[in-house]
Amino acid sequence: MSKDSKLRQEHGNVLSFIPTGEYYFNKGVQAYDRRDIKKALKYMQRAAQLDPYDPVIACQLAIIYTYCEEYRKAIDIFRHILAKLDPGMVECHYFIANNYADLGLFDEALYNARKYLELDPFGEYREHSCNEGNLRFAQKRAPLV
Repeated sequence: MSKDSKLRQEHGNVLSFIPTGEYYFNKGVQAYDRRDIKKALKYMQRAAQLDPYDPVIACQLAIIYTYCEEYRKAIDIFRHILAKLDPGMVECHYFIANNYADLGLFDEALYNARKYLELDPFGEYREHSCNEGNLRFAQKRAPLV
């Protein structure tokens, strides 16, 4: 059977399938790729229940919450990742910045974008963070009069 599930043989030919967090994570990613957000959220929530200490699962769950416009839930999860699961997952600061921008909290967004650049100046989201014109919140700011 697959490496992301546990298989036990019980009572002769009857097999028991016990899915793991990784199993539901993979199902969630597949659903997300198909743009079936409702299923993606359901699978990722289950993955997080089964494997609550996996920062990758938690991060993907938060990304799905962002997609569902549940920005506060996403921010809480990203902060939990940084505080408890994996402080080295600094891209969470970038994701937090975008969620704050979507909430209209531009000072918090800018703070987290700068924090991301400070902690990972050559990171994957560097180009988006170092040029304020590329940040979603910079585009949403009201023009100065």
